[in-house]
Amino acid sequence: MEITLGKIVSYGVGIPLVLASIVLTILSPLGLIPLIFGLLILPPIRRQLSKRVGVDFSRGAAAGIGTLGVIAAIVVLLVAALSGGGGGSAQPGSDVSNVSISAVDSSPEESLTALNVEWNSRAQSAVDPDPDDISSYSSNEGQKYVVFRLQIENVGNESVDLTPRLFRLRSEGTEYDHQTLFGSGNSLSGVTLNSGGEYSGWVAFSVPEDLVEAELIVYQDAVISNEITVTFNHNPSMPIEMDD
Repeated sequence: MEITLGKIVSYGVGIPLVLASIVLTILSPLGLIPLIFGLLILPPIRRQLSKRVGVDFSRGAAAGIGTLGVIAAIVVLLVAALSGGGGGSAQPGSDVSNVSISAVDSSPEESLTALNVEWNSRAQSAVDPDPDDISSYSSNEGQKYVVFRLQIENVGNESVDLTPRLFRLRSEGTEYDHQTLFGSGNSLSGVTLNSGGEYSGWVAFSVPEDLVEAELIVYQDAVISNEITVTFNHNPSMPIEMDD
């Protein structure tokens, strides 16, 4: 493989641009624009285009494509930041119809672990997992988010690996799994709670906009080892904010 200045520049600009564009695509479909530019300046991609469709790029053309890609990435980043990163202008806490929530305790006969879960909930038009970044999410058309703040205490004798999959929202026979959100710190993922330990986190669900009643339930199949006894306690004064 011959190493030239052109290849060094192409890879040095193309690879970071492609990686950054993949992240931008998660925030906005417009991220596909710099992603395409980033791919076009990579030498292997250009060789394939030349071989298969007869399209050749001069060094000047490759440099121009790289420059346009960087500019496009900056523009997409600004657009995503101004729009809240989720493609809409709604902000967390905007007026949406609330949901009347109840929670159903779970007490399996063979349970060896137990959790007390204090909770509060709110329906929102958008959620912001981390106010220090740009990954705020507006709900899709015809949808809204139901966000739960959970204060979890392990009152059993064994440690428990927490997961947001442990909780589901049920309404009129339909069960909604948790909504995975990019940039979601303290969202119950990757947390091992020892006996006597406590952890404060949150879980969000995307539900139809006209949903008015639902139950927070335990999804025991999310637990790999033993089933878990879960006792819920509603605390209406508990703050909902995700970043606490």
